[in-house]
Amino acid sequence: MPSQSQLLDTLRLFHEMDQRSQGTVTREQFNEVNLWLKESSETPAPSDTADRFDRMAHLTAAFFDIFADHSKDPPLLNYVDMVRNLRA
Repeated sequence: MPSQSQLLDTLRLFHEMDQRSQGTVTREQFNEVNLWLKESSETPAPSDTADRFDRMAHLTAAFFDIFADHSKDPPLLNYVDMVRNLRA
């Protein structure tokens, strides 16, 4: 679970990314933000990178898929709601 400090840092990064101050980001913008997950991932890389499963990339994609509004085109993620839900 992320700490409150990590969530506040993540919220700040999203806010900086959100140039129109709408509280939402696209998948591309979301992918540019370093989530707290990347801070704590210390998985040693196997010698054959072809067989390596990128857990952090899949987990990050899952966060967008879970929290984004897919009725919008393109889908938008309300990062304030996401952080609020992760805090609970």
